[in-house]
Amino acid sequence: MPALVSRSAPWAAAFAALALFGSAGAQSGDWADSKKGARKYPESQAICRSLKTATAPAGDRPTKAQAAALKDCDSVDLYYGLGGAPDRIKARRCAFVQLDSKPDDLEDGVSGAGVLAMIYANGDGVSRNLDFAIHMACLDAFSPFEIDSRVKALDARRRGEGLNEPYDYCDEASSGFAMGECSAIWSGQETVKRNARFAAAGRTWNPVQRKAFAKLSKAREAYVEARVDNEVDLSGTARTVSAMAARDQIRDFDIELLEALTKGAGPGADRLTLTRDDAALNDAFRRLMADRGAFPAKADIRRTQRLWLAYRDSWAGFMRLTWPTKADAVVAYVTRQRTIRLLCMLDDGDAHPGGDVCLLG
Repeated sequence: MPALVSRSAPWAAAFAALALFGSAGAQSGDWADSKKGARKYPESQAICRSLKTATAPAGDRPTKAQAAALKDCDSVDLYYGLGGAPDRIKARRCAFVQLDSKPDDLEDGVSGAGVLAMIYANGDGVSRNLDFAIHMACLDAFSPFEIDSRVKALDARRRGEGLNEPYDYCDEASSGFAMGECSAIWSGQETVKRNARFAAAGRTWNPVQRKAFAKLSKAREAYVEARVDNEVDLSGTARTVSAMAARDQIRDFDIELLEALTKGAGPGADRLTLTRDDAALNDAFRRLMADRGAFPAKADIRRTQRLWLAYRDSWAGFMRLTWPTKADAVVAYVTRQRTIRLLCMLDDGDAHPGGDVCLLG
C-alpha cells in the first residue's frame, strides 16, 4: 500500500492555529448573558435565557473511567470521522470532557459544546433533546450573527420545522474564524477520501514502487507545507481557508494524475517538451526573482523552490519504476503546474496568467 498523507498534516495544524483543539470545546461565555447582542439579537438571547438550565440525562455523560481515557480526545475528529470511522458515542463523551475542562485561554468553536449541539439536535446515539442542543449552541460566544443563526435554526426544529434536515455547526458558518474551522473539517473529510484513493491506486504496486511512492509522498508534503508557509498570503481572517485550499490543490493534483495514469491515460509529452517546459520554469523563476513585489519574500520562494525540485525529482524516480514511457510527460506536466504558480506571484501584468488559474495559487 502506498504511503498516505499523515493524518495530522492537513487539518490538525489548522486547528492548532485556530487554538481549537485539545479541550477547546469549553466555552468562555453564554449568549444568554452577553451584552454584544442585547439590542440586535433579542429573540435568540431570550431563547438562550429560557434554556439556561437545560440538561442532558446523567447517563449520557462519561463515567470517570471513560473520561480519564478521553483526557486528550478530539470530539471533532470523532464526530466527523477524521482519520477513521465516525464514532458519535465516543464523540459525545469526549465533548462532555472538553466542556467540563473549562480552559480560559482558548477561543470558542465547534469542539465540545458545538459537537454536543449537533449530537442532541440530530439524536445521534441519544434521544433528541433540542432544549439541550440550543443551550449548547448558546455557549458559543464568538460571533453574534452566527450564534443568533444557530439558535434560531435549532429553535425552528424545536417547533417542528425541518426536523428531517440534519443540523451541522458549519451550516451557519460565516465569520473568518468559523470558516477556518469548517474548512479544516471539510479538508479533513476530503483527505480521508483521498487517502483511500491513493491506497486503491497503489494496490498492485511492488515493494520497490511503493517505496518510491512513499518518497514522493514525503517530498510532496514538505513542498506543500513550504508552499503554504512561504508563498500563500495568510494575513487575513480567511488565512486558514487559504492554507487549506493551497494544500488540497496540490494533493488533489497528485491523486488525479495518479488515477489517470492507472487508467492508462495521463499527459502526453516527449523529451523536447520537457526541455521547453523546464526552460519556461527557469524563465518564470528569473522573472520572479527580478520582480519588486514585497510578498512573497525572495528567500522564501527560493526555499520553496528547492523543496519543489525534490518533489519533481521524486515524481521522476517513481515514474521510471512504474510507468517509464510516461516519465518525461509527467515531469513536464508537474513542471508546468509550478510555472503557473510562479507566474501567479508576479506583479508584472503582462506575464501574470490572470483569470481563475491563480485563484487558489
